[in-house]
Amino acid sequence: MSDPSAIVSAIQSLPAEYAQIDILVNNAGLVKGVAKSPEIDIKDIKTMFDTNVTGLITMTQEVMKIMLKRGESGQGDIINIGSIAGREGYQGGSIYCATKAAVRTFTDALRRELVASRIRVIEIDPGQVETVRSPNVVTCSEQSCKLRGWTSELAKRRVAAQSQGISSVLMLRLLVLRSEKPWYHKVFLRSLTNPLRGRSSP
Repeated sequence: MSDPSAIVSAIQSLPAEYAQIDILVNNAGLVKGVAKSPEIDIKDIKTMFDTNVTGLITMTQEVMKIMLKRGESGQGDIINIGSIAGREGYQGGSIYCATKAAVRTFTDALRRELVASRIRVIEIDPGQVETVRSPNVVTCSEQSCKLRGWTSELAKRRVAAQSQGISSVLMLRLLVLRSEKPWYHKVFLRSLTNPLRGRSSP
């Protein structure tokens, strides 16, 4: 996925029975290291952007050429797997977060470009969950809460929500809506300067 020429070659050399792609799921992605600026290795930056952004866009464009030839105005489904990290950054993951933010913006723009076609463009942003590949996720979440000045009660709820795959932004919105305690509102406004906003699709 990090070599555009290899992606183009792979799509163009597909056997006839597999060449008519109806659904594209851009699921490839990776994160390299947990270094913070200015100590991030330039090779890691290039690897993440080549795979998570350039590779995704290249694959999308090649498959779109196939989808646009179908019917009068094209037909198909493009599903991009983003991440909540593209909406809410975290320490040690600035480059990965930047790549997922790029995926989010590319998906939004692509949806508008294809509004007159029958090609649907969808993004899925999974929340942070603890898996065998991310053993430190709960510790990182607790530390993040402390750095943001959140209370221990709110921090515990955030970690519990994330362990179930629930976005911390969504969890906080629910807390704010359900609570009359002013400190919840204060924490929400101070800590989340860019909350999720409803977007109308064209």
